[in-house]
Amino acid sequence: MRKDTTILAVHPETGALQFAAVKGKDIFLNESEAVAYLKANYQLKNATDMTLPGGHGVFTIMEAKWMKMDLNYLGSPNKVEARNMEVMQDFPLEGLHFYCDTFDITRPYPSPYPVDQEGLRMWCVVMLQGVALTKTIPVASHKPALHLGVLTRKSTINAGTRYYARGLNKAGGPGNESECELLMWTTTAHSDLVCTLFPLGYCTVVPDQ
Repeated sequence: MRKDTTILAVHPETGALQFAAVKGKDIFLNESEAVAYLKANYQLKNATDMTLPGGHGVFTIMEAKWMKMDLNYLGSPNKVEARNMEVMQDFPLEGLHFYCDTFDITRPYPSPYPVDQEGLRMWCVVMLQGVALTKTIPVASHKPALHLGVLTRKSTINAGTRYYARGLNKAGGPGNESECELLMWTTTAHSDLVCTLFPLGYCTVVPDQ
């Protein structure tokens, strides 16, 4: 796993990510050198709510701040574009999204297309909407203790606001569906890992009209 720090630039017209891979310009040995080169005006706080087997930390977004960067457009955004930006900034991130930068915790939300195009996938973590929690359960008849974790992710099959993603779409995907994984693991004295995944089943009952 790489331990250096990278600074990503934003194209002034398209907003696309730019990365030259030049040491001393956008690649630094540590974060302190990067901050000294370019004063950070963006801050993201997180908290570890889950540690997966293997020591992979799952972090929950606790505080987020939007940065406004003026692009070299010929004109100002129209009313629709301005309204869309306001709606995006009002979308709640804190406490409702999580990520893991050392382990794939599945479907990307949103799409990783912009960073994939520039070969920057390793630098931008996949942020998922949902909850990640873990709890250690001491069991008198079982040593060491059991670890119980739950991961819930908002499905990307038919995601959207409640007014645009209700019912089933053309592919049969339910609106704003959530996926849930319940994991239980323990570590033996020899550091051997035993992990169990419980499939969760449920159904929706529609009463007769």
